[in-house]
Amino acid sequence: MTLNILQICTFLKKLKGEIKFDIRGIGEIDYANISNFEAFSNDGILNMMFTNTGELTAEFDLYFNCDSGINPISFQKFFLNSFQSKILAINVATSNATNQNHSCEIVLEDAVGDTLDTKIVNFTTTEINYTSKIF
Repeated sequence: MTLNILQICTFLKKLKGEIKFDIRGIGEIDYANISNFEAFSNDGILNMMFTNTGELTAEFDLYFNCDSGINPISFQKFFLNSFQSKILAINVATSNATNQNHSCEIVLEDAVGDTLDTKIVNFTTTEINYTSKIF
């Protein structure tokens, strides 16, 4: 006797009550980069790509932990098909006005909060160059 997946789920539901399927993704951050940008500006861009390396469509969450002086970056939530990649360009802003080295940790998690991959991105905010005009 051969049972299909619907018959098996119906049978299990009768035995256990409600069945909850938790599709946990498998993924990786392919690249991430923030080019240097001028301090005290909103001119930074985080360019990144990540890929669902699993066999099923799954949910992924991205979190960003940047050092002081970099404004918080909101987390991102995505669903990706099997072996699908996603390219992102996210604005990065700084609240300091001096030349400083910075880093941001990018964390890719599955739907239940398990960390799948992390990347550290290092970049510099350059000092503001003021030009005065004499009239």
